Amino acid sequence: EKAREKPECRGLFEPTGGALPWCSEPWCYVDPNACSLNAQPSYYFPGLGIAFSYQTCGSPDYFTIWGAVQLEMCQLFSVVEKPYPIMWLSCWACAFMQQIIDATRRFEENQDRLATGQRVYLVVQLVILVTETAANIQRIPWRKHSFWQNYNLYVYVFINSSVFVKATMMSQVVHDWYEAKLLKHPVLPYRVDGKGWNDEMRAGVLVMIFQFASSMGVFGIVCVTHLLPALIVYHWIFLAVAAGLVKSRSWVGMLGIDPESRSGRALVMGTNSFLSCMGAQVLVTCMVRVYSGEWAGGYLSPLRTDFLARRL
Repeated sequence: EKAREKPECRGLFEPTGGALPWCSEPWCYVDPNACSLNAQPSYYFPGLGIAFSYQTCGSPDYFTIWGAVQLEMCQLFSVVEKPYPIMWLSCWACAFMQQIIDATRRFEENQDRLATGQRVYLVVQLVILVTETAANIQRIPWRKHSFWQNYNLYVYVFINSSVFVKATMMSQVVHDWYEAKLLKHPVLPYRVDGKGWNDEMRAGVLVMIFQFASSMGVFGIVCVTHLLPALIVYHWIFLAVAAGLVKSRSWVGMLGIDPESRSGRALVMGTNSFLSCMGAQVLVTCMVRVYSGEWAGGYLSPLRTDFLARRL
């Protein structure tokens, strides 16, 4: 505290603009054997018996919740909260790539159904998603800490992983196929997708496969424990995302582009993928932070941390 009072040092203790939440919170090193308040082993001096505490100084411990986690998350799980512009460009790049794949239908005899390349792409993506899901589940230290802590950590890993992002994008691809009337013929093996099926049923099954089966059922559990509570607590975010999904086609039309054209379909698909991915990620990640105690900083604290964590 004395160093803070010195004019030559004062600037060193002032967080820069847009600093993450823990940067402005007072903390101190403590004797872990003599401190009855919450203390954590030093992240920068591990194995030396040194501990730090935010609670001793009357501050919420955002660093333990998110600072150290974010430093290791990318290395251990290849997961990071992606900046909004990066996610936006990724979704649009994927959408235009899908339209290139869709153009291969011109070389097929029946151009009113999915091409062979599109079917192969479906299978390859499903195998990749299931494999990545299994790998991330194995990386979670389930035997350490409580099951809920580990599960909450896994939810954060899952919702910001390529598994969820790719699965959501594929769901938008299926919706594009439905709008383009490419699901009027069997897509799945005949014994599964046979007589009596219509395009709505095929679209629904494909979305269920990619959004839920590709995650080995994990997303279904996440919906119950995190997404549904978030829809109640932060319902206004859901309403804003839903409005964007409804209006995306008209937005493309306002640009003078036919939403039914190949470029228009790509723009609609890219916009909807971005809104779906970011909306779900923000809602679920906020609930992860709420369960971790970040509501101590206020109702908007989880949202603020999410926004700052996604800076370029």
